[in-house]
Amino acid sequence: MGRPAERMTRIVESLRGEIVSGHFPPGSRLPARLDVERRYEASSVTVQRALTQLAQEGFVRVDRTLGSYVTDAPPHLSHYTIVFPKSPHGVDPWNMWYATLLSASKIVAEQRGITIEPAFDIDSHIDTPSYIHLVDTIQSSRVAGLIFSVPPMALEGTPICEHPNLPRVVATSHEVYHSVSRADSPLLTAMNVLKESGRNRVAMFASARQDVSGFTRAAEECGLESRPYWVQRVDLASPDTARDIVQLLMSPENTVHPDAIYIDDDNLIDAVVAGLLGAGIRVPTDLEIVAHANLPVQTKSVVPIRRFGVDARKVIAGCIDCLERQRAGETDRIKIKVPMVFEEDLVSDDVASRRGAL
Repeated sequence: MGRPAERMTRIVESLRGEIVSGHFPPGSRLPARLDVERRYEASSVTVQRALTQLAQEGFVRVDRTLGSYVTDAPPHLSHYTIVFPKSPHGVDPWNMWYATLLSASKIVAEQRGITIEPAFDIDSHIDTPSYIHLVDTIQSSRVAGLIFSVPPMALEGTPICEHPNLPRVVATSHEVYHSVSRADSPLLTAMNVLKESGRNRVAMFASARQDVSGFTRAAEECGLESRPYWVQRVDLASPDTARDIVQLLMSPENTVHPDAIYIDDDNLIDAVVAGLLGAGIRVPTDLEIVAHANLPVQTKSVVPIRRFGVDARKVIAGCIDCLERQRAGETDRIKIKVPMVFEEDLVSDDVASRRGAL
């Protein structure tokens, strides 16, 4: 790297550092170009290139007649990144949690006048373009904070987890990181709904990773019957397995059938519904479905389903609040709880909010 390039890099890093430190706050004027040229013993061309790079990064706006100013919303204060271990266009499954968070991040960003950029395929592979880009963004102070869609165990020891003075939050329950998570028990919520609707026998479908040990107890507490083979854990890599299991459960050869199904993971909804339709089950006449889902729902079902869960928009908003609190100097571990809501209540609230905005 030649001397002009070295000087340009030094100017960029120095001015950027003074902006990030608050020496030059948002909206303030930077030193005149002649002063920058003298300070760094650089040519006008080198200084111009440095200011151009800072402008491209979002730190500076350049006015040819009035001078150079720090932008009103520099990236270290307004540009956030939400980190996903997978990609919506990748080989590995992209699930409903990721899809709902991504959609919610766009809504919250627009509401708050900030930027929330997704970073896809950020896992233990440190040589991918997405990983290299994110690390460069972090090391050049172009991010105000990171939102992890899942706990970042695979990234521990990397700059993504270890770079100093960078706010971070996990958008789910975690015992080490700052976190935003649901406030209530999905199991008890679902069992109470089925009890109130007059159902008597309940089956459960959950992901293979889900702990289902509390299901039978929750059902019994609500006066609902269940059987060990009605509790099914399904690998999300092969969700259609749930379709076949449902058809076996509802086979006429069985003398007793559940009259309710609780789906703990909305990635299984389509397969469970397909199995019920294939078995000739009428929903909700013969059987009622209650599902723990990511809200707002991304795709509607062909049969009535009572869905509940956390509003992902409130999760993202809570994550931004958490990151801002860290940036303001809060050091104690922050744990924000988001209450669960039913889909119909969420829709009603959204309609009321739109009417109020008119």
